Amino acid sequence: RYLRANGRHLPWNTRVSVDDANNTSTMMCWTLQTVPSRMDVPIPHYPVRPPGDWFGLRPGVWRTIRFVRANEEGFYAEEEGWDAFPFRGRSVHHLRDELSTRVNLHIFDLVACVRAGRYGRPTPLVANLPHGGSGETLEIVVVQCGTPVYGRLRYPDVHAE
Repeated sequence: RYLRANGRHLPWNTRVSVDDANNTSTMMCWTLQTVPSRMDVPIPHYPVRPPGDWFGLRPGVWRTIRFVRANEEGFYAEEEGWDAFPFRGRSVHHLRDELSTRVNLHIFDLVACVRAGRYGRPTPLVANLPHGGSGETLEIVVVQCGTPVYGRLRYPDVHAE
């Protein structure tokens, strides 16, 4: 099975898909790079007012954010206990602000982690959300600062060479 980048011929289909080996094309050439991790929190991306942001209206695509709060040891429900809300834009700061309201924590007392598949380790979001993705669902695990699981988090070093 292979990963396939879509979007070359069908611009509305810009996602990555998994295909069988017999469905090959020139769009299957990938370069994988390891992103090193770091123990400390990188400098956050503070929101920048995007062009066309008038009267508090943020342009951007709508996503569904599905989230759950992890306990102190990092465990969270697989199916039950998740909540969801519509989110517009790419700003990780605005996303953390919305999550802080929904889980009743101060914005600087939580870390929003993406859940990379069912068995992937939650990885802290340190960069803005990607362009595109209209209508997709992003799964977030909320971790409270100062807990044992918070001390075990590894942050992607987005500034590594």
